Amino acid sequence: MTDLIATAKGFQDELKRRAPEIEAARRLPADLAKRFNEAGFLRLLVPKDYGGGESDPITFAEVTEALAEADASAAWVSFICGSTGVSASWVPAEGAREIFGGTNVVCGVFARRGKAHDAGDHYRVEGRWQWGSGSDISDWMTAGCVLYRDGKPVMDGEIPVNGSVFAPTREIELQGNWDTSGLCGTGSQDFVMRNVRVPKTRAEFGTFKIHIDRPLYHFPPFGLLACGVAAVMMGAARASIRELTAIASVKVPEAHRRVLAQRTQTQEHVAEAEAVLRSGRAFYFEMLHKTWEETK
Repeated sequence: MTDLIATAKGFQDELKRRAPEIEAARRLPADLAKRFNEAGFLRLLVPKDYGGGESDPITFAEVTEALAEADASAAWVSFICGSTGVSASWVPAEGAREIFGGTNVVCGVFARRGKAHDAGDHYRVEGRWQWGSGSDISDWMTAGCVLYRDGKPVMDGEIPVNGSVFAPTREIELQGNWDTSGLCGTGSQDFVMRNVRVPKTRAEFGTFKIHIDRPLYHFPPFGLLACGVAAVMMGAARASIRELTAIASVKVPEAHRRVLAQRTQTQEHVAEAEAVLRSGRAFYFEMLHKTWEETK
């Protein structure tokens, strides 16, 4: 999988150059999204059965980190779409082929913010979800729902039965309300479903069955999500240290004669930042390797 990591690093110069464009657009530009998909980033964890990369979590993390060194928003979109690929193992093959087949890009939100009304051979879905990162570039979206029947939540003891549904993005209303000061380019807007018809082959409720019995799809999905978030932060931290070092080598503070890099305090702060990042990264990958070995 080293080719994927090298490919991700090959995007760095362009992403740095286009960072203002990505931030202004508040989404990943269409041409970059297309090339990310062609490179395999947006389908990194989709099963090979449906044409995906079925990568390992370590490669997933390193690709995300490499992209984040250049632009955190681009890396965030990549890892959200990439990690959503594991949900292909949650639905029967018939539905998974429709959703994840070809070059389809899938993203979504697992939070159970919607209602899925049982209508016999399908669900009628309604709800509003926040944090729809990558929704502007997606073909399909998944959304967490509570299962309803005859107007009431279906209960499993004292807990409402919940799960996920999948629908084409063209059937979903994107709200265009991502207006924030950080990660601007992720397009993490709200999205709404209003009585969207979802066949039962495109949903899973109750106790999740793993339809693809291979190690990647037994790895904790929210663990993968957390790994992606941390990888973005590590990449951004590395970029921050490099930016500071570059500025410090030329900037002379007012009323001083030496550049910042020659000041003891600056050197101490950079050394401390390096130590924190390197130790955190070492622990991160140590535990990720261990978890993956135990999963296999």
